[in-house]
Amino acid sequence: MGRSVLSLIRMSRREMNYSVVYPGRVSPQLRPQDIPDNVPLPPYYLSGEPQAQNSIDIKSEEEINRMRRTCQLAKSILTECQQLLKPGTTTDDIDKFVTELAFKARAYPSPLNYRNFPKSVCTSVNNCLSRNTRR
Repeated sequence: MGRSVLSLIRMSRREMNYSVVYPGRVSPQLRPQDIPDNVPLPPYYLSGEPQAQNSIDIKSEEEINRMRRTCQLAKSILTECQQLLKPGTTTDDIDKFVTELAFKARAYPSPLNYRNFPKSVCTSVNNCLSRNTRR
């Protein structure tokens, strides 16, 4: 596995090794017919437009528990992604991995086609490390 963010922050300039990041080829958006039948679909999966909500939902205990399980699943999927975080891995590789894990869990990756977002996870590549410097 790669270095932790904290260890990268502590590295001297001589220890750092990076190269310029160039745009790569991105796979086409997943087609609706490629979503497994056992995955529940959100209302926006075809149109890309979420339903308008004009009221505040008061969640039941069961709905709150389902939200907790959903958050635990999202956390476990993102934790699994750590194994991919190394030079040479593309954001497309990460997206395919997230999609696969979500579908295995019979879950729909919520960013997928939400407001026409083309992928299952939002990723960013950057070879710049920022940190807060105390004066």
